[in-house]
Amino acid sequence: MALIPKLSVCQPNDCQKLWLWDSTGTYDVSTNPGGYGAPNPDATAIVNAVIKVYPPGYSVPIVFTFTILTGVITAATRTDPNGTITTITASLNTTVFPWTDTVPFILTSDLLNIGESASLESGNWFFEYIITNNSINYYNTSTDTFIFCVAECCVNKMLLKVDGCDCGCGGDGFGARYLKAKAMLDAAKFAAQWGLKEKAQTLLEEVQSICGSDCNGC
Repeated sequence: MALIPKLSVCQPNDCQKLWLWDSTGTYDVSTNPGGYGAPNPDATAIVNAVIKVYPPGYSVPIVFTFTILTGVITAATRTDPNGTITTITASLNTTVFPWTDTVPFILTSDLLNIGESASLESGNWFFEYIITNNSINYYNTSTDTFIFCVAECCVNKMLLKVDGCDCGCGGDGFGARYLKAKAMLDAAKFAAQWGLKEKAQTLLEEVQSICGSDCNGC
């Protein structure tokens, strides 16, 4: 059984960050035959890792390349969609490889070069994960995840504009708009959980349209 790398992604309670970690795990003949360790390569044998990040709407990825020596990242670069290469080693939160769920690779808006302290767009983010061992064997996988932080912030901020006379039972008041946006956000999350990605994205875009300027500052 060949090594099968796994990359896990989640967003903490912060619209400006994503946590990424290698969830390949340790080889077990029954429960994890694609994990690190004999007969597969050890994690310490990995000499290069690449993470290609496709934010919502991107057809060309932001590429992060890591040079690794016996479990330590010695160099890292970011290649922007326009081909610009930037050294980012000093900006990494950790140089330990593989990343774990307790010490993940923290992908910030600054590292993504989309603006310092900028919020990460809600929607479907796609990732490719490629690792190379010291025998020059390549192993790759891909994953995607929906993030909703900015959309949730926008919807919640609408509550600040609801006054005592706006029962939210109809019309164009902020109460009514909030209820519609909240229902569509919940529907988008449910669609994403069931793998209905196009439907989730359509619902999410409607949420953002209803919220409008309330997304500012999220």
